[in-house]
Amino acid sequence: EQFIRLHRCHSLTVPFEDLDPFCGRPVSLDIEDIFKKVVRDRRGGYCFELNRLFRELLIRLGYQTGAVLCRPFSGEGKRLPLTHRLTIVFLDGRMWVADVGLGGNGWIDPLLLEPDLVQTQFGRTYRIREDAGMGYVVELERERSFASAVEFGLWYAQESDFEMSNHYTSSCPSSPFVTRMM
Repeated sequence: EQFIRLHRCHSLTVPFEDLDPFCGRPVSLDIEDIFKKVVRDRRGGYCFELNRLFRELLIRLGYQTGAVLCRPFSGEGKRLPLTHRLTIVFLDGRMWVADVGLGGNGWIDPLLLEPDLVQTQFGRTYRIREDAGMGYVVELERERSFASAVEFGLWYAQESDFEMSNHYTSSCPSSPFVTRMM
């Protein structure tokens, strides 16, 4: 399937990086700025940039998508603010979770949005469970148990909704993207 190959190629070739926030430079979510940074300048980016660019590609190829603002978890399992973006893709009557900008816990191929289905790829095992609070939680298996990576609902955000989270993520003095290089 073309969509799965595109997701895999993006995940394996475009780096996750936060050099701009770490260096105190603003992160633009304008699609032309992201295209210049990632494609022309051969840089990487983080979720707000990479998932926006990937969604734009999918839309131009005719895929039906929805952009979702969601909540990542810290390595210690703590729920963080709504500071992550992913894309839901509707294909052949099924929904897929596309995320090319999660970083270290990210998946290489998109995940089928089917609760409790165990999905293994590239030596990592994931599952999506239903959650009464947010809707869904993507979990990553670690040491024979599953740890929450990101939670989301199926309410779709507008591009303007991502601006506030991006501003916080890229400029708040306590944001991990500002305090350490990834």
